Amino acid sequence: MLGIHVVSWAIACCTVLEPQAPRLSLQQPYAVLRDTLLHETFNDLLADASYPVEIVQVELTFPYRGFDGTLKVGYGCLYLPNIPAPPPEGLPLGISIHYGMGSGGAAAFVHHGWAVLSPTRFGKDHGGNLVGDGLSHTLSMVELGRRLPWVDITRIAYFGGSAGGYQCLMVAAMRFGAACAWAEVPLSDLYYNIRHLVRNDRFNEGIENSDEWPIPTLHVVRSVGDLTTAALDSAPEAWWSYSAAPLVPLIRQAMAITWSTADILVPVNQGGDAFVREPAPGTFPDGFTLDYRALGNPLSQGHPLVDVLPADDTEIFVVPTPEGASHVPRLPPLKGSAGEKPKSDTPPPPVQRTPWSMDKRFSVIVYEEGAPDPLCSHRKYQARQVNLPFYWYHTAEGGPPADAMTADVLRYLVARWNGEEAITGPDSVKWFTRTDYQPLERWDVLAAQEAYLRRGADALARWAALYRALPPERRVWDVSAAVEGRSIEAHADGAPLAAIWYHQWRLARKDRWEAKTRELAERLAATYPSSPYTALVRHGVE
Repeated sequence: MLGIHVVSWAIACCTVLEPQAPRLSLQQPYAVLRDTLLHETFNDLLADASYPVEIVQVELTFPYRGFDGTLKVGYGCLYLPNIPAPPPEGLPLGISIHYGMGSGGAAAFVHHGWAVLSPTRFGKDHGGNLVGDGLSHTLSMVELGRRLPWVDITRIAYFGGSAGGYQCLMVAAMRFGAACAWAEVPLSDLYYNIRHLVRNDRFNEGIENSDEWPIPTLHVVRSVGDLTTAALDSAPEAWWSYSAAPLVPLIRQAMAITWSTADILVPVNQGGDAFVREPAPGTFPDGFTLDYRALGNPLSQGHPLVDVLPADDTEIFVVPTPEGASHVPRLPPLKGSAGEKPKSDTPPPPVQRTPWSMDKRFSVIVYEEGAPDPLCSHRKYQARQVNLPFYWYHTAEGGPPADAMTADVLRYLVARWNGEEAITGPDSVKWFTRTDYQPLERWDVLAAQEAYLRRGADALARWAALYRALPPERRVWDVSAAVEGRSIEAHADGAPLAAIWYHQWRLARKDRWEAKTRELAERLAATYPSSPYTALVRHGVE
């Protein structure tokens, strides 16, 4: 049952439904399972201050199209500020990718007036198969964020770490429209990273006592390697399509990518040669290797990701380990220490503000922690990294930057609109679309472009020129219709926002979303009174 304290604006668009029967509906984007009022604390590490935060936690379900094309039930959670109404422009939204974010982590965003959308209740396939239903769930959850009526679609940020960092890179490429994204220690060459996990975990195989595993962390995550391998064809081409390097042309928002020189789970070797710190001889068993040339996808031609990023639009930061940082604990802990708690007088890990670029599209941030050792995980030393200013800065102006739209991005958006499985990118690589159900997918394609076009005159002019350059059969937002004996020709390059709103009007009308249909019709009439699209709406032409 819903609590009486729930923020009514958050559920006005929803109904309580059985989670086994989600609706494919634009006007009811999710079903509410329950809500809870939480009291958390935001610890501002930079200001050395703490603030109480009231958070409304809304647990929800939503429909999505699974990897096999069948209807699936997605689970998620919203963390919302406990306020009487959202601001007129809507709330900025942070989307936690792949892994769930707890209310404690969300408190920082909510304190600053943001909402947070996070996945919950994911099963084995979601957690372990990086390209299966988990990725479909992630992509659909991102689209869900742009359907929430109280979200400011120009101020959306993606973030995730490890497997979530990997999917953050995928989402940044495959779901245009966010203002910025932060991928913490992400797999970038999927073929390399999974081969590393499976190949080097062989040193742990056959050892029953976890205390004796020579590289313990690898054995903890081995299932990720097995499940992802089972999902993909053995051909390098399949793995390459799900790696970051060939998708770089589609990543157009501000993008931060971090690695650690000591990471044993996501080795920095796939990031760049300059960041590799070779372990001393004897550190690992004979035959253990992190060599990118030996394990990387052959289609990479030996080039790690930094070699592929545009040099004139990338800034690299090497961050030293803060003084006083202690070594990360063993994972899994030794059996005799599994129940031990940190001593009360143990100082907290040091605070470190993570640097990032204010004027380059890609920020590559490398934590300098020396060479890997067998007890590392993602990090060798414990530190509390602070990156919140990245989100505030890159969402201040709203939407992707004016130069974010390219011919490749527009081709990809058209393919998603058409429900095409993939298009061909540079070097004949397949760019998969992984589309959701048509009305949901098409709404997201429109909303993402609206977020971009609202950036201003430069964005409108750039989009119009790129759209005009498409082949006639790919100009899918043009409309020709006969109305009362006369022909109406509406061309999207003449009024891009009018075209977007008209096609949203069509989708809302089919969904019987009467309030949105009226709102869009009024917006068109007020903003573009003489547009052919407005005439089509006036005559009810779908």
